[in-house]
Amino acid sequence: MYYIKKTSQLCLKIANDVLFMGIIRGVSKDGKLQVELEDETFKEFGIKEISFL
Repeated sequence: MYYIKKTSQLCLKIANDVLFMGIIRGVSKDGKLQVELEDETFKEFGIKEISFL
């Protein structure tokens, strides 16, 4: 189990090997991880769509 602060900027990777920096902001009602991207937009990711580096 990992403990990650919701204000920490993390290096993340999505399924097509694209790396980016983002901040975890929460979990949606659908159970998707809500991530704030570097351009201050939000994106949601489902299980196995994103990984931490």
